[in-house]
Order: sequence, then structure tokens, then C-alpha cells
Amino acid sequence: MLKLTENQSPSPQLRTQQVVTRVLAEVLPPTETIREVLQSLLTTEGWEFAAYWEPDTDQEFLRCSLTQAQGNDWDRHRLRLQASAPRRGEELVGQAWSRMAPLGETLKTNPATFPDRFAAQVPDGAWAWAFPVAHANEVLGIIEGLSSAPPSDTAGPFWTELGQVLGRYLSRRQVSGDSAGLVTELERRLQDRSEALNEATRELESFSYSVSHDLRSPLRAIDGFSQALVEDFAAQLPEEARRDLDIIRAETRRMGQLIDDLLTFSRLSRAPFNPQPVDMTGLAQSALGEATRAHPERAQFVRLPALPPAHGDAALLRQVWFQLLTNALKFSGRQNPPAILIRAETRGPQVVYSVRDNGVGFDMQYAHKLFGVFQRLHRAEEFPGTGVGLAITQRIIHRHGGKIWAEAAANQGATFFFTVNPGSPS
Repeated sequence: MLKLTENQSPSPQLRTQQVVTRVLAEVLPPTETIREVLQSLLTTEGWEFAAYWEPDTDQEFLRCSLTQAQGNDWDRHRLRLQASAPRRGEELVGQAWSRMAPLGETLKTNPATFPDRFAAQVPDGAWAWAFPVAHANEVLGIIEGLSSAPPSDTAGPFWTELGQVLGRYLSRRQVSGDSAGLVTELERRLQDRSEALNEATRELESFSYSVSHDLRSPLRAIDGFSQALVEDFAAQLPEEARRDLDIIRAETRRMGQLIDDLLTFSRLSRAPFNPQPVDMTGLAQSALGEATRAHPERAQFVRLPALPPAHGDAALLRQVWFQLLTNALKFSGRQNPPAILIRAETRGPQVVYSVRDNGVGFDMQYAHKLFGVFQRLHRAEEFPGTGVGLAITQRIIHRHGGKIWAEAAANQGATFFFTVNPGSPS
């Protein structure tokens, strides 16, 4: 079995492969094997819903035999799923069946692949995945998943390989129940991918070093010489020239902050993950103190009741609270008075934490852009920022096996919700 080096955080795809390796080694019945694989896709890949479809005996229709979901909000959807029977070539699962290849679409770009059974459950920007579990040109089943995150560059080859490994395993289990050879093969592939991951990590660290040092030098020079011009030649400079130099210095500082945010974002997947019991009330209070340091009087507009504890990495979760509170304070700053409410409520087995404000809000048709790097729903001139903070927040929540989402309306405030899964494998 592959062992990770100390402080090395595996990628979601590598973690999925590790789970599959463990499942195959346990020689579970086929149904339990698929169930474990679907659950691993939820926890390691950040999927919100996963299903397994099987062809009928006449190879004409697909029937949904298993589903797994994050939370209890998908119960009605499961019933609609079980009642549907797409043909070969119909909908996304039927297309993956006929093409024998992984496919991914968004509701917004291709609504034809999203049938009515998704209409009440899936936001416009959601991604759907479907890839065949096949062996010897025979499709044994289709795995389907829904996620708010866009695909990675390696998603297609990864699903192809995973579907082939599962297909060979299920085919052999039907004949002899012997999975030892497949486990060995998957471990070999895990070793190869681990070596490739280590090489990519070294390259990323080298790039981060260049960003941190090589790009900062010219920025410091621009800022320094601009300041020198203002200080040494203030009397000779026209007012417009001084104003232009002030803009240059401000934009240089903004570029420096953008570099800091990008480095933080890139390092999150490699940073050590230290889960432990966490006092969420204390973390939120600490983050609020930092968020209001420049304007401490704003803290009086924030209601922070006692919150249930969580299990996770305290340093990372503090970043989540700081980012959400900073956003709430910023976007409600023009209200008189501003009002921010922090809450927690139990929904089934999970605790949902939230931060609500009465600020400018946003149009929900653009909600799919919220957590993308450099994505902004308001002009920088109105509300300064780099557009990286919410992307960092989402990555932290996904490392905790949870999810984050928002509800809002233009000029009616916004509420950000997040969960933390205590069983996170990160």
C-alpha cells in the first residue's frame, strides 16, 4: 500500500484511488463496493450527489440502483431518479453509455442533458459527470455525480481509468471473486500517480518561490521609486503627476496583496491538516476581532451567539470565519445601520453555520461565479478586493469534507452557509 510522506496532502483524485484500493482489498460484495466508491467521491471529490445506473437485461434502458448524497436534501430527488429510465444515448448517463466515455456538462451550457428530474435540485452553474464502469467493451454501469466545482484538467483520464479498474473488478467478482490481481494493478498505478504528483508538487513549490521572490522585487522597486519621486520632487511635480504616482503606488500594493492571496490559495492543498475539536464560538470571536481591527466600532453590529463546536483544523477554519465576516462587514458598510447575524442550526446529522448581512447582496443567477478565482460580482471601485478570498474559503471547506453555498438577492443582503464533515479524510 502506498504511504504518503509526512505533511504531504494527497490530491482529491489520489485520495479517491486510495479509497478504491482499500475497498477492493476488502473483497466486498459488488453492491457494497459501488456504495463505498460513491461515498468516497462525495467526501474526496466534493460531489454533492452520486448515483449508479445499471443497464437492464435487454440493454435498452438504464435503471438507478444506488444513490449517495451530502445531507438529506436529496430524498425527493432519489424518488424521481428511481422512477426514470433513460435509453442509450438519452441524457448525460445515456450518452456516456453509448459513447463509452466520460462526459461532463453544466445545466447552463447544455440543459438538454439535464432532465426535469434535476430541475428543482440543481443550480444553473452546477456540473454533472457521468462515466462508464466497463470491461471488455461491455458497460456494467454508469456512475453519475453532481458538483458545483468545474472539472480539472485530469478529470477525463481519471474517470476512464477508474471506470476500467472497477469494471475489471466487478467482472472478475462475478466469475471468481478474485480481486488480488486488480489490487496489485491499482497499487502500481497509485505508485505511478504518486510519483507524478510529487514531481508536480516540486514544480509548484518552485513556481511559488518565483512568485514570492522574483515578482516582489520589481513591485518593491516600482513602489520605492514612486515614493522617492513624490518625496524628492514634490515641489516640481504638477498635482496631476502626484495623483498618478499615488495611483501607481496603490495598484502596486494591490498587486502585492493579490500575490499573497494566490500563494495562500496554491498552498492550501499542501498545507498540513490537523483535525481536532474546535471551539467555533471562540474562532468566530477571534476572526471578528481581526476583521474589525481598523474599525472596532463595527463589531457592535455583529450578533454572535454561542455556536456548536466542530471537528477540524482550527487555523484553517479561522480563515473561513475571517473571510466571511470581512465580506459581510464590507458589503453591508453602506447600510445605516449595518446588521450581521452569525447562526448555527442542526439539519439531520450536520450542523450548518451561517453568516447573514443586510448589505448589497447579489443576483442569484451569478451565484456560480462566487467561488472562482478572480471572480467578482461587484466592481473593485465600489468594493475593493482581489477576488480570491471566497475561492480560498471553498477550498478549506472542501478539505473538511463539507460544502459552502450562498443565498442572496440584489440590495437585500446575502447569507453564506457552510458545513464541516467530522469524518473528513483530508
